[in-house]
Amino acid sequence: MASKELYRGDFNISGGEEQEFAFAYSEGQAKVEMARRIAAQRGVYPVVILGYLRHHPHSYKVKLERKSLCQKSLESMTAIQPSLNGMGTQQSSA
Repeated sequence: MASKELYRGDFNISGGEEQEFAFAYSEGQAKVEMARRIAAQRGVYPVVILGYLRHHPHSYKVKLERKSLCQKSLESMTAIQPSLNGMGTQQSSA
């Protein structure tokens, strides 16, 4: 099962610079979630903000801030997996 990752969005909408963070499965999902928050703050519908972003793609940037903790744990576990495989096959010489 995929885990959500933390995304950071930098927005410059109508001269006001804003930074938002969101946990999401994809960059697109994060953008929509951030647009919903900005819309709520401004008292407009999310479609207004999303329309602005579509017509002004240079006015925002959404990027992956960090991988999820679950994914990092999984990567570290697979990195040590080869050393663990040999541990069960050793026999004691006693």
